This record gives sequence, C-alpha cells and structure tokens, in this order.
Amino acid sequence: MKWLEMIRVRAPGDGEEKVRNEISRLLRDALKNAHDVGLLDLTYFVHTSIPWDVAVHLIWDTGSPQLLGSRTGLSLAHLLQSFGLVDHSVWISKSLHENT
Repeated sequence: MKWLEMIRVRAPGDGEEKVRNEISRLLRDALKNAHDVGLLDLTYFVHTSIPWDVAVHLIWDTGSPQLLGSRTGLSLAHLLQSFGLVDHSVWISKSLHENT
C-alpha cells in the first residue's frame, strides 16, 4: 500500500535562507541514515509566497501505513520542532477508480 507522511514546518520569518539550509542538511542526513523498509522517496517543498514554510514528504510502499508515522518521520518531526511549529500527518493513497 502506498502512503504519504507529510511534515509541515512553519518557521519564523527571519533568517529564511539559514533555516532552509539547515532543514536541507537535516533531510539529507535523514535520507542517508533511513533504514526503514519501504521508503520510496523523501522530498521537500517551499511555499511559493511564504518561503520559510516547508513541507516534507516521505513516500512509502509497505503492507500497511503506520498510523502515527514512521520511525524516520517521527524523528524528523521531532528535530524540525526546533525551527518552529510542526504538523505531522499520514495519508493513504486512493484511486479515483476505487468504489468508496
């Protein structure tokens, strides 16, 4: 089953380049050290009009989603709390062709 772990960070508006660089470093380190089976990709996005808002996406393919998040995602969410407010959620993939 494919699922997405999303971690959003709303950092204070000052020092946005420093914050983005530090978050990029943390994510590169996390990807190198991630040993969770089923992790397909880890990417991050920066809000178009609020450059210090960052969304991290961990894309998984496992037998079932981890309802509270993966070990890697929980660790990242904890580390990112030092930058600002964090929202960590888990989403499952649905097909438009499924009857729900």
